[in-house]
Amino acid sequence: LRPCVVTKGVPAWSCNSSLMHALGVARTLAVSSCKGGVGKSSVALRLALALRDRGLQVGLVDADVHGPSLPAMLPPLDCVCLKPNNLVDGRVRPLKALGLECISWGFFPQKRTHYKDSEATVLRGQWAARIAVQMALGTQWGSAAGRPVDVLLFDMPPGTSDVQMSLLNSLPLTAAVTVSTPSPLALCDVKKGIEMLAQVGVPLVALVENFAWLEANVTQTNVCTALQQWLPYMPHDKAADVQQVIEQISRLSLPDVHTGKLIPFGESTLTDLLDLARQSFSLAQGFRLPLTSEMAATTLNKQGRCSENTFALLAEHVHKQLLQFQVVAQQKNSLATGDPSIMQFQSWPRFLYRIKHLHYA
Repeated sequence: LRPCVVTKGVPAWSCNSSLMHALGVARTLAVSSCKGGVGKSSVALRLALALRDRGLQVGLVDADVHGPSLPAMLPPLDCVCLKPNNLVDGRVRPLKALGLECISWGFFPQKRTHYKDSEATVLRGQWAARIAVQMALGTQWGSAAGRPVDVLLFDMPPGTSDVQMSLLNSLPLTAAVTVSTPSPLALCDVKKGIEMLAQVGVPLVALVENFAWLEANVTQTNVCTALQQWLPYMPHDKAADVQQVIEQISRLSLPDVHTGKLIPFGESTLTDLLDLARQSFSLAQGFRLPLTSEMAATTLNKQGRCSENTFALLAEHVHKQLLQFQVVAQQKNSLATGDPSIMQFQSWPRFLYRIKHLHYA
């Protein structure tokens, strides 16, 4: 693994790539993992909100074409406007939500696309890659806020296939954050994702171990339920006494009791992943998040005490590292897809016409 080069002292708004300047983007950040189901989308949105809270203008690309998550995690939004008079140099304007600029395949009018939220999106990898790249290059970032975005986050789909390769080759990626879970199955796949980033020279600045522990709390109802289920195993005279206790507890109003932490998915693998990541970028840091309802889609955009401080620290570290990097003008071609047209911005009407008329392309 080859070490990444860090250039210090670069101002926050510096951008030496003509493509990035045209898109209205200063720096880019991929939130990735080769393993599915580790919570990339949840982490990407909460990290975007934490960077927003630091005063940054933030954009978010939902690059998972087969299963876009962003529409389910944000308040209801209108569809992307495709009217010619609403385009900026042929590019669509991103949607605005929670102080973020957002784009997702799920936000495009279904009558103009191959996507329906109630059906499977049946597309070959090449076309999924085309869509992801088109969303990234065909959006005029900063147009909603009137100024360029400081950080454009990519919520990457799992794997190391067409979508990942095309995005890595279509525009400069400044840095990446990888998400994992404390599971041997996740460890194997996430290592492959770390190695992919090292191959293309994208520095991995942070590793997030999601679902690392579960805060165990016992409620008044839990106690009563457990005692009720134990009654058949008790001597008759003792069972009568316990039944009275259950009735007395039920009439009270008692707070929950914290009984410690549970490890639902196994021991932490964060140290192993950090050792691998630091072979290519020595300043990579690790962060751990609990399994909590705060990360559910219905509550994701609300701050929560269990994870708020962790995301604030993660955003601080990521922001500090991003300021150390210049935006490179071009990625290495070691992951070329073999079809240069995938990595080119196309006119939206023509592109959507081709997508709409695909038949299991």
